Amino acid sequence: MVWNFEILKEVPIGGNYEEKFFGRDQSGNFTWIKFFYTTNIWYGVFQNGGLPNNLRVFVFQQIATVLSDGLVYVIDLLNRDTTLIQRSKNAFQDLITDDYSSFAADYNTIHVIENGELVKIIEGYYFDQFRFVAITETMVLAEYYQFGGDWSPLEIDRKMLKIK
Repeated sequence: MVWNFEILKEVPIGGNYEEKFFGRDQSGNFTWIKFFYTTNIWYGVFQNGGLPNNLRVFVFQQIATVLSDGLVYVIDLLNRDTTLIQRSKNAFQDLITDDYSSFAADYNTIHVIENGELVKIIEGYYFDQFRFVAITETMVLAEYYQFGGDWSPLEIDRKMLKIK
C-alpha cells in the first residue's frame, strides 16, 4: 500500500472528501494536505501560524510524519488519526525521516521518534538555525548556524543516538 500526498495551494471544496483538523486550535492560518491511496482520499488540515515556511511532509507506507507550525505529527493514514503529536519547549525548525526513525530539531534539542514513539531527546546544544541534510543507515547529517559564524556540519550517530 503506497500512500501519496499533495500540498494544496488552495482550499478544496468542502464536503467532497473527509477533512481532519490537526493543530492547537481551529483559528489562524492553515495548510491543506491531500492524502490519497487509489480511491481512499482525505484532507489533513494543519495549523501553520507561526512558522509557515517550516512545513515538511514524509510518507512511508501508511504513516505520515508532518512538521507544521513547530509541531511534529505522526499520522496513521488509514485510520486518519495521530499516533503522536510531538511538542518541544521551542518550535521545531526541521524534520527528516526514513522508514525507521524521525529526527526533529528545535533550537537546543533533537527529538528521535521511532515507531510513533519518542525514544530520545538529544540535549545540550544551542542552534540559531538548524537544517537536516541527509539520513543514512548509520548517520544523520545536518548543518547548524551560530550568529556571527558560518554554517557548520553536524553528524548524529544513529546507533548511539549521540552527536559526533
